Parts: sequence; structure tokens; C-alpha cells
Amino acid sequence: MDTDFKYIPGQLVKAANKEKTLSLDSYLSKVNIPKILENKQFKYKSFSLNLCYVSIILDSTASQTDSWDAIQNGIEKIIEDIARLADIELKIAIIAYRDYCDHKVIEFHPYTSDINKLKSFSKNIECTGGGANDAEASELGLNKAKNLYKEISSTKKGKGIFVLIGDEAAYGVKVSLNKKKANDIFWLDEVNEIKDLNVPIYSIFTGYDEKDRNYFDECSKLTKGKLFNLSSIDTLSEMLISILTGIIAAEIGELDNYQNLLIFDGRNSAANKNLLEDLRSHIAYKEE
Repeated sequence: MDTDFKYIPGQLVKAANKEKTLSLDSYLSKVNIPKILENKQFKYKSFSLNLCYVSIILDSTASQTDSWDAIQNGIEKIIEDIARLADIELKIAIIAYRDYCDHKVIEFHPYTSDINKLKSFSKNIECTGGGANDAEASELGLNKAKNLYKEISSTKKGKGIFVLIGDEAAYGVKVSLNKKKANDIFWLDEVNEIKDLNVPIYSIFTGYDEKDRNYFDECSKLTKGKLFNLSSIDTLSEMLISILTGIIAAEIGELDNYQNLLIFDGRNSAANKNLLEDLRSHIAYKEE
């Protein structure tokens, strides 16, 4: 069932509790967002969370060109939308993983709020390789994300969110793991360590094989994240950024605000409504 919202032009949300008006100028200048919103003010709920670390862990083999194009073109929109929702500092790390047979198995950009750096990194990723063996080294991607988060959160605490995107399972699911080659890194060990950090893994599955899908689903279930299926290229291009933004909004308690933002912008499509209902159900389940 769709949730009804009272829409008042020029005002995004009337919070049920404390209200506060957010000026975006200082935040936008820090993250290099064009000041397209400088004449708008939005209402948001005041809360104590002020720092969020998001790790995007993305397969960069030959099948994932469309996913990387979506990230490159949409990363600015993610940061812009979250800035409009809440007075929170959002830092994003991007981890690209391939296969052990590839020249560069892992590439990454550490946590930053600088949109230009994130776009430049995404643009320079070459989607290639993969080995055609029904597995990719996503266990190494998870390991890198875990270590980056542990390092940065040890000095400045913040909420962690991991988003795993790909179409094939890690080694040890369908294809045997060569532990020596993987430096004894096993996907289930990584997921359990991430769980112990109280960081959810949200998975976006872009493939078709049921065993691969089950791997991504298990990563999410074990960490209280959620699986999303994006097998269609058309759907992927349209929805990937909405899902990423929706995940962040859900985890910082701003789903209602996000829906009102979509209404305000004329982006409240049927697909986005369904996405938000799925996320509401998931957050309710986590809080039980």
C-alpha cells in the first residue's frame, strides 16, 4: 500500500518531532556539487548520526560495463540527494574486483566525499577479464572493504554500509577455492567478520544463475542487509542509483523523507514506490 504524504510546495518534510532547516551551502562546497539547490530549503528530522561510510563493492569484469556506467553517471546524484535529506557527512569508497587470472584483481578508491575523485576513479575502471569459470574474487572485494572500514572507523566512528554488486558468486561456492592463491581469504569468514562489525551488506544481483543469486542473498541475510535483483540491463541503468540512495536513506532513518524528495522532484515512479516499500519492510524486520 502506498503511503500518503501531505505535500507543501517549498517544504520537503514536516517532521513529527523536532524540525530543523538545512542550509546546503557549506556541505555542497565541500563535496563539489554544483549549487543547483541554493534557492531551496528542505526540512529534515534532527538526529545524532553525523557520519556515514558507504562501500560500493562492484564486479569489474567484462559483464559489468553498464553497472560502472551507472555508478559514474549517478554517484553525484547519490551524494546530492543524501545532502538534501539530512545534515550528515557521507563518505564513499569504491572497490572494484575481478578474477584471480586478471592483471588487476583489486582496484579501489578510499573513503571520500569528493565527487570528482569518485567519478574519475569510476571512469578509469576497465571492465575486462573474468576467466569464464563461474566465479569472481568478490571475497577479496569484501576483504578490502572490511579493512578500509576498520581503518577509518578506528579514528572517527561512523555508520557503515556495504553494497555488493555483481553476477557471479565468490570462490568456494560453485568453484573450488585455491586458498594459497587467495591468501586464505574465504568469503564466509569475511561476511562473518563484517557482521561482527555491525555493518550490513546489501547485495544487488545482476545475473541469472540461482546458485550465484543465493550467494549474494546469503551475504545479505547473514549481516541483516537485503538482496535486490537487477537482471535486466534497462532496469539496471534506471534503478541502480535509486537503490543505492534508498539503502542509505533507510539505514540513516530517512526513508519517508526520501519518498517526499522523490515526490518533490517528480521521480516517484511505480518502481521507486516498490523499492521504498521493500526497504520499509526490511527496516521493520531488522528492528523486531
